Amino acid sequence: MVRACEKSLLKTKEPKIINVSSIAALGIGSSIAYACSKGALNSLSLSLARTLAPKITVNSICPGYVETGWHGSSKKVYKKLKLMKNLYHLKIC
Repeated sequence: MVRACEKSLLKTKEPKIINVSSIAALGIGSSIAYACSKGALNSLSLSLARTLAPKITVNSICPGYVETGWHGSSKKVYKKLKLMKNLYHLKIC
């Protein structure tokens, strides 16, 4: 997909590719498949950034944990949330 869009991207003023990943890429989440897919996306973003620089900027945004009904409300969930908070740079979540 990136190869197909590269020429069009280069015609823009400030070409950028932004991928939405997750903090789950660190292997903290409960889904192995999800963590693997997000880790792969981060690796792809890094490889693309090195390959396409300096003409095209590539980044990944990795949102952290969001408390929803999906995760339940057990002590295990809150323990995991506390662990994840230490990984957030701004410590505001």
